Amino acid sequence: MITDARVLRQEFVPGDLEHRDAETTYLSETLAPIADGETPETVIMHGPSGVGKTCVAKYMGDQLRQEVLDAEFQYVNCWQHYSRYRALHRILEGLGQTLDIHRQSTPRDEL
Repeated sequence: MITDARVLRQEFVPGDLEHRDAETTYLSETLAPIADGETPETVIMHGPSGVGKTCVAKYMGDQLRQEVLDAEFQYVNCWQHYSRYRALHRILEGLGQTLDIHRQSTPRDEL
């Protein structure tokens, strides 16, 4: 029986993640340079559907926002925004940095 249907929504992020200590510890350590204004290592999360990759990523994004007040975190659903152009546009849109981007003619340095 489902007692709280909110947990089934894609945007739902639990207040506490259970059984993901190894993953959250690794991500916390990997993203720690952000607090010092440095660039962290790239993190690529992969695995079978339904194991919690999205949930962990969003949870860690929320944690990052709480610990580093000016940190920006954007989640991009690559099933919906499946090209580099669409993913980049979604990131910029989320950051409030949308430009008049033309797929074939906008120079990369403007992006």
